[in-house]
Amino acid sequence: MATVKNVHKAQVKLVKLPTPFEEEDRGLRLCGQPIMVLATMASSKRYKNDLTGIALVCDDLTIELEKEDGSVISALGTAVDFPFQSKAKGFVIDWRQHTVGCYKVRVNFDIDGTTGWYYYGAFNRQEWTMARARNTVQMFVTLNDVVRKDGINYRNSGFCNSIRFVGTFGEMQPNYEVENLTYHDRSRKKVRIEARRTYTLTTSYLVNCYTNKIDAEHLLVANNIWITEHNTFNHNQYQHFAVILDESKSPDYNYTDGVYASITATFLDKVAVHESKYDGNIEAKQNVSFDLPSGIDCSGTVAYLINNSDNSYNKTINNDFTLPDEVINIYVNGVLDSTVSVPTLGNNTINITN
Repeated sequence: MATVKNVHKAQVKLVKLPTPFEEEDRGLRLCGQPIMVLATMASSKRYKNDLTGIALVCDDLTIELEKEDGSVISALGTAVDFPFQSKAKGFVIDWRQHTVGCYKVRVNFDIDGTTGWYYYGAFNRQEWTMARARNTVQMFVTLNDVVRKDGINYRNSGFCNSIRFVGTFGEMQPNYEVENLTYHDRSRKKVRIEARRTYTLTTSYLVNCYTNKIDAEHLLVANNIWITEHNTFNHNQYQHFAVILDESKSPDYNYTDGVYASITATFLDKVAVHESKYDGNIEAKQNVSFDLPSGIDCSGTVAYLINNSDNSYNKTINNDFTLPDEVINIYVNGVLDSTVSVPTLGNNTINITN
């Protein structure tokens, strides 16, 4: 006779905990090479005030800052909710609200009753000045997509982030795309020209805590990117300049033999407006004149006005001019005695002896 045994099926809920950022071991826990953040309460301009955004799939999220003396304070900033992600939390640190100093960011979480914390990174908060910002680039981004790495739908959340690093941005290339018509007589007519302007971002050689954040938390996930560079000798200056990644060229990592690497990325204008095109009249001859408008003197001469203090004498000249002699009538006792001519503005003296 078969023996019947009771079978119990236990349901186990799998809890996915966040993976701590192991690169902290390269001196970052001691703020040996922290990420620079600049901020100032004297201005609300975005390029003068850095933010740090942190998001996590969890039930509860608290961000703290560990100071150099080991004390821990609550991070100041804005809590972010995700309308299309029921189980996720975000927080954006507003560095303006914190004093100057070096901080380690601690992320405290509660995931299905399991609590813990990890270091997110080390940050050196300094007061914004042009001198401190010199040779740095600020990349400011907003997120609005489903990001697989994070497991978060950022849609309509307003989540934003920024990072500042030593580097350069610019080197604009117009990259004209030209469309012309060629006729049987080999004459050509323009149809369209568009400048597909590209811009190059090049970071200095950075450790992984920088490059990882630039790559995974900004370039890869951003819907909107604004670049500000502070290079005094740049051909053009860019402040909060809206760009989008060039779809034809992926960002490149450039490695050294050590722990450092730099990133080079190519961007396009966020809005493509640099274009001119055919609009129904290729010939365009009706109003063309090759004659100079009247009234324009192309001789290269310059006209000058000569006048005296009471404007009784006026003359316009455009070449060498000799002032006429000044005529002086001399009256003695109300009677015209004589008339003399003397050089105008000369050292003239008239003596009368009666």
